[in-house]
Amino acid sequence: MRSLLSGLLLALLVGCGSQNGGEQSNNPAGQVNAPAKMTAEQAEMILSMKVGQWKIEHLVERDGSDPFRSEEILLGRWKDKGKSVEAVGHDFGKNLLYHFEMIHDQDLGVVVGNITLSNGREIVKHYSWDEPTKTIRVDMTKPTSLEGKKYAVVVDRLDDDSFTGKVNVTEDGKTIGTQYSRGQRFGPASNKEFEDFKQLFRSESTGVSMEPSQPDVVSEEPAEISADLTGESVGEDEEIPDFPDKKMTAQQARESLARGVGQFQGEGTRGPVNGEQVATRDKWQARLVAGEIAAEIVGRFESENQEILFQGKIYYDEQLGLLVLKYSDSLGFERTEHYYSDLIIGRNYVRSVAPPLPPGVSLRQIRDEGKNGHGNGKIQVTENGKPVFRIQYAFEKIGPVDDQQFEKLLVEKEQALKTLNSNKLAFVPYTTREALPSSRGNKDVRIVFQNDLENVIKYWYVEGEENQLYGEMQPGERRSQQTFTGHVWLITDEDDKPLGYFIASGVDATARIVPVKLIGNPE
Repeated sequence: MRSLLSGLLLALLVGCGSQNGGEQSNNPAGQVNAPAKMTAEQAEMILSMKVGQWKIEHLVERDGSDPFRSEEILLGRWKDKGKSVEAVGHDFGKNLLYHFEMIHDQDLGVVVGNITLSNGREIVKHYSWDEPTKTIRVDMTKPTSLEGKKYAVVVDRLDDDSFTGKVNVTEDGKTIGTQYSRGQRFGPASNKEFEDFKQLFRSESTGVSMEPSQPDVVSEEPAEISADLTGESVGEDEEIPDFPDKKMTAQQARESLARGVGQFQGEGTRGPVNGEQVATRDKWQARLVAGEIAAEIVGRFESENQEILFQGKIYYDEQLGLLVLKYSDSLGFERTEHYYSDLIIGRNYVRSVAPPLPPGVSLRQIRDEGKNGHGNGKIQVTENGKPVFRIQYAFEKIGPVDDQQFEKLLVEKEQALKTLNSNKLAFVPYTTREALPSSRGNKDVRIVFQNDLENVIKYWYVEGEENQLYGEMQPGERRSQQTFTGHVWLITDEDDKPLGYFIASGVDATARIVPVKLIGNPE
């Protein structure tokens, strides 16, 4: 039952955002009153509602199933002004692309819509004008209606650029499925954007012909449309695939950005492979940037003994054919990443660009997105081909953007960074081991090391007579370290020659590593 109903709703609603208003129902005898042939002006009015770029939001309610939401993007243009239209679209919830051709058939006195889905299915619909009710009647001629099912389509045109719609499916007088839609035209569709989208349809379709479908060909029953996550998540021990050698179109970039708009929250773990994992939590918002193919992001990340505010801008680079993320946070870290979005399976591939990774170190990241903004992701760091660090997380959309809270977080993040940068620890030159202070104190604070040297450095925790190596830093690298008030951190060069040391103060602070004279070796 769910398979048949899902397929029927899909067949009725593909491209419904272009209808001016309509209804089809069956009278008690099971016959539909034949409408009068439409005029050329009426046909042009129907066709014009397929022209431009549309964003359509759907809410589907099925008997016995939880409701779910989805979004659809449609681009349309005139083939022959006033007589025919061509459109392409992508329904994210149903995970299908489609190609749509509509033409005024003067002999039949209707507008005929030929729809081809990326899974190879074909749909033919007739649009006719009902003058008494000022509505459009929609008759689906292929595939034929399911036995015992009745449906009604109503679309109300709010103005030239927006509409609301409803499809109701009944069986034996009982409603078994309803879909509500709301569409908004947000601009014209340029020829380049249209051709890019059409090429995407061709590349992702399974044996689909771009020729209009013929009404006398019998198609198979529509396949079940799943509301589950689009794209299979990568398991804990699965290899993360390479970053694709592909480019995105401007339209694909718009669709990818539109998916990520709203408020989100997530949880995850991070830590060494086969080592102790630390729990993490984060919450963020993303909103589109007016006049650009871009979005801006702000949020808060929390883990054990750490809280970071972050912001970023992700934008489409036409030359690269990729989305580019510029990230910064309240600890002063900045990074650049490239994103490629596979809209068909709902997967984002992420490539780290800056700062550069140390020699022999590589990082791979994927992020899978499903319906309603739910998803998961994984990051894996390898050193000389061996996995050494892993991050895994899941997230969900919790609501629309709160602009007031968005701006408040931006101010809070900038203030936190300003405070951190104003708290600077003195870099004390190393003289002798005996002159090196001992670590003491128990107040939890954070040091942000900044390597301003042109060489690799090491940083060590000084504990009594021993120095414990904590890590290496590349030139220009910035790294956060949890510590305690009074703890001593020794800095050496790559050959373990001591350069100087820092003593943690009572507040979070920046520790800039600057040139000093090399003296001795740590004992």
